[in-house]
Amino acid sequence: YRGTATLIGEALYVFGGADVNRIATNDLWKLSLPDHSWTQMLSTNITAAPSARFKHVSVRLSNSEVLLLGGREGASVLSDAWIMTVMNGSTTAEGEHVQWTYLGEAIDIYRHAMAWDSQRKIAWIFGGIDQSFARHDRFWTYDPATKELQEIFPSEENGQEWPSRRASHGLEYVAELDVLVMYGGTCGDDSEVYIYNISSASWCTLAPANRPSLRDAFLWAVDFPYFYIYGGDVICLRSAVYSIADIHRLDLRRPFQWELVYKPFNARAPALTEECTGSNDGRCRAPSFLPDMLEGTSTCTYNSVPGPAPTVSDLSLAPSVPSTDSPSFSPSSSSICSLSSLIAAVVLIIGTLINFPG
Repeated sequence: YRGTATLIGEALYVFGGADVNRIATNDLWKLSLPDHSWTQMLSTNITAAPSARFKHVSVRLSNSEVLLLGGREGASVLSDAWIMTVMNGSTTAEGEHVQWTYLGEAIDIYRHAMAWDSQRKIAWIFGGIDQSFARHDRFWTYDPATKELQEIFPSEENGQEWPSRRASHGLEYVAELDVLVMYGGTCGDDSEVYIYNISSASWCTLAPANRPSLRDAFLWAVDFPYFYIYGGDVICLRSAVYSIADIHRLDLRRPFQWELVYKPFNARAPALTEECTGSNDGRCRAPSFLPDMLEGTSTCTYNSVPGPAPTVSDLSLAPSVPSTDSPSFSPSSSSICSLSSLIAAVVLIIGTLINFPG
């Protein structure tokens, strides 16, 4: 429950989370995707490993390393950072091993979002819940090589727009555009899509149509050009924890509307599918979309071209400046689920069984 799952090669590494009694653990398991087999991993040094926790975050740094930061154990909010290194061929009679490296204390935080910037070799961290158990809108970079934590503040130079406080949200670095994409949060947070332009150090907001309904504890992934969200629960709408299993995606080349890729259906009792009564083994269907935002509320500007899908050079995501010119949008000519979306959906479905970031 609320552990993390990180894909390295053909294996998914699952760390921590709470058990059925909501007691935090520090177990590490590997799921081999080719043969669907589970292996409990051991540390090369049993005294050097993260403590039990849940509601933490982890990101892949390379094909052998994972960065883990923060989390919660009982009433304690954790601040430590670790790197897990996969030890290829490190197998003894006791089992397979990984190596944990303690980086020191970073931020007292949980239910935050973190994305790895493969170009700058830093992690970007936004929001979460701190020691006072309050959501916030703080923004940092963390360099695991130097162990340097740097907070970023809104200023005249990087624009006045700033995302509101949030927790259990999604954050990804998109290398093809050199931007951060952030979406959603828990109940009480907004459901906007924010873009952080790293080169100009500024935030802007997208206003796509067909916004997915509010949800808590959803999963997300980027398979460029698409940003996906999957599932979550409808506690924000029904005041009860019933899981949902819809998949939405946003084309970052022309981010003018969300696309519903998959909508679940209860074939045994179609009338119950919409109601989220729990009669469908916990699977239900929330309203797919929120009312559209007012036209022109996007603060991002785009350079998009009609016709075939544009190349990366055709797209610019940056804060808009006052102008009488309207951006030009061109809808995608196909609604067929691509191979990339299927791959992303499979990864997300696997993830929902073991990782609820909320």
